[in-house]
Parts: sequence; structure tokens; C-alpha cells
Amino acid sequence: MKTLLFWCACFVGWAAGPAQGQTTSPAVVVVRLFDNGNNLIMDIARPTGAPEHREFKPRDLRAPGAAAERTRQLLAQLYQEGYGLTSTYGGGDHLGSTTTLVFTKRM
Repeated sequence: MKTLLFWCACFVGWAAGPAQGQTTSPAVVVVRLFDNGNNLIMDIARPTGAPEHREFKPRDLRAPGAAAERTRQLLAQLYQEGYGLTSTYGGGDHLGSTTTLVFTKRM
């Protein structure tokens, strides 16, 4: 009887969660934003496919808040695809600012 209980406990433990060594790595999307006040450049690297490059010239950004709206549209698209913001880092100088956003797929 003890052996039967032991094996039942083993099977319940095994079925309760996946082993760490068998889990897959999460899907990661990296977005680099460069903004110098005139241009907005978005470089997007996804887990599959070629990296995407979006560049918005001053004529595309004439309206107040246009750069923020373009960024909001990209973030909304990633959230709809199931990605969540994991980390961010950035910097800048007299030429403009660069921000890097890291998204991972939510399970």
C-alpha cells in the first residue's frame, strides 16, 4: 500500500507542473526608439521574421503629440499580440534620445 501511495504522489507531482529543463524560452520583442525632435525611428526585432524599421519624417509628425501617438499605436499592437513590457533602458545626448523597450509574451 505504501508503494502505491508513493507512486501516486510521484505522478501527481509530475503532472502538477512542467520541469524547468523542459520549458521553452519566452518570445521576446525588442523595440528601439530614436527621437531627435524632428524624426522618430522605430526598430522592432521580433522572435520570427526580419527586423522591422519604421521611420517617420517631420511631415508625418506635424501635429502636436504625433510622435507619442505613433508610439502608442505600436505599444497597443504589441499588447494585443499578448506581449507585456518587461524592461526599458535609454539614454540621450545633444543629437536625440534612444529608448529600448523589451517585451515578453505573456503566458
